[in-house]
Amino acid sequence: MLALLSAGNELWPTGCYRRIAALALIAAYTTFGEWLNVVVRASWAYSEWPPIVSAFGLRIGISPLLQWITVPSVGFAVTSVVTAKFSNGEP
Repeated sequence: MLALLSAGNELWPTGCYRRIAALALIAAYTTFGEWLNVVVRASWAYSEWPPIVSAFGLRIGISPLLQWITVPSVGFAVTSVVTAKFSNGEP
């Protein structure tokens, strides 16, 4: 659903596979980083205050997960607008 909301357009699904793949890799990297730092290295831990998402036995903070999904999605959107603007011959 997140992939459809962030990358869905008239080219969906064939024209947006790079964005979907990037978002999937970003989410996987974030999950791995959280697991590595919280479980394996125990370099830090969550308190009871922040919202946490539990998936596949992992507890992942929702804030870093949303940050790693939102920032690239905004970047994709801005890049698409700028690319479309310059490909139409506008300065």
